[in-house]
Amino acid sequence: MRGQHGAKPEPWAKAFDDWVAETLEKGDEAALANYRTEAPHARDAHPTDEHFLPLHVAFGAAGKGAKGKSLHRSFTSGNLSMAAYAFA
Repeated sequence: MRGQHGAKPEPWAKAFDDWVAETLEKGDEAALANYRTEAPHARDAHPTDEHFLPLHVAFGAAGKGAKGKSLHRSFTSGNLSMAAYAFA
């Protein structure tokens, strides 16, 4: 859906994005580390790891017991999440 910035999110992209938000809000470090097997549509959302790993770094940098707080959630082009989180 390149160039269709106002397109509604694809169901698979929304399911993955919702899982990420819930996992971060719970501070579920193990689930996040195992996102390939635990998150719905992980392979579709992130065929390779390099665009998702910075989230792991930010989460880990917050320290033991950290939880994520959603600052912004939206989509562009039907499947690109523009989610932003703070960790504490």
